[in-house]
This record gives sequence, structure tokens and C-alpha cells, in this order.
Amino acid sequence: MKLKVKTPKSLIGWIILLGIIALFLTLFFYPDITDVFFFVRMAIVTWVALILMALIGAIFIGMFLSHRILSIGGFTPFEEEMLKMREEIKSINTKLDSLMAQKNPNINNDDESKEDEED
Repeated sequence: MKLKVKTPKSLIGWIILLGIIALFLTLFFYPDITDVFFFVRMAIVTWVALILMALIGAIFIGMFLSHRILSIGGFTPFEEEMLKMREEIKSINTKLDSLMAQKNPNINNDDESKEDEED
């Protein structure tokens, strides 16, 4: 059985867009090998494009980080449930220890001191 992988439409759109840009640049800005000014212009255009892409990327990363920092308002519902379960287990353990102490008062309970050291 062969699994099919769907190519995202956005990937196809980007490839087509980059192909159109490359075709436009090739048709209208065909370089002359001896033209030094062409290479200088292309270096400047490349640096400007690189700086613009870096700024856009930095803006998106900043938006992502600020959203993550500002959206943290507490624990998620899953984490809250886990904390409640932890407290319930602690209360059950203390009740069990008290029952064990009532039933067998001669037993030395070293587990409680270990739990206190962990918390």
C-alpha cells in the first residue's frame, strides 16, 4: 500500500511566484558579462532583499514570542487537573499513613520524613 502525500497549494504558489520573478528578471534584466555596474546593482538589490526578508522574519518571530509571553495567564486545564490529582493523592497518602499508625503504633514511619525532604 503506497501512501499519497498531498503537495500543499501554498508550496505550488510560491514555486510559481518565484518562477515568474526569475523569468521577469531574465527577460528584462539580462546581464552583459562585461557590465560591472550590473553586478554592483545586483549586489545592492540582493542585500536590500535580504534585509527586507530578515526584517519580515524578525517581525513574525517577535509576534510569535510576544503572543506566547502575553498569552500565558496560568495553567492549562490539563495542568490544573494534574495539580488537583496530586493534591488528592497527597491527602489519600496522609489518611493512609494515619490509619496505618492507628492500626500499628509500633511501626516507625520513615516514609513521611522522605516526603517532607522531597517537597
